[in-house]
Amino acid sequence: MYASALPHRLAAIASGAREGDAVTVAYLADLLAVASDRMGYTEVAVVAHAVADDARRGVVPQLRLMELVRACSRVERTRWQPAGRATLPV
Repeated sequence: MYASALPHRLAAIASGAREGDAVTVAYLADLLAVASDRMGYTEVAVVAHAVADDARRGVVPQLRLMELVRACSRVERTRWQPAGRATLPV
């Protein structure tokens, strides 16, 4: 359920960034960070917190958003791996 929601969460964060809505980006990124942390996806949580921190300062660097997309895509790929199979690092 967590992994299947990632594309929608990322799209909402990206939409807020495109619209220049730093408050929404910070809020959504914080929500993603908390959910990721609870699910054990520390990498996503750390990057999402960084996006939220940037947004609270009034900036949302494209590089940081791409970092978040990459972290989430690694989670998404693990969803389709057979049990016990390791994924390749990106």
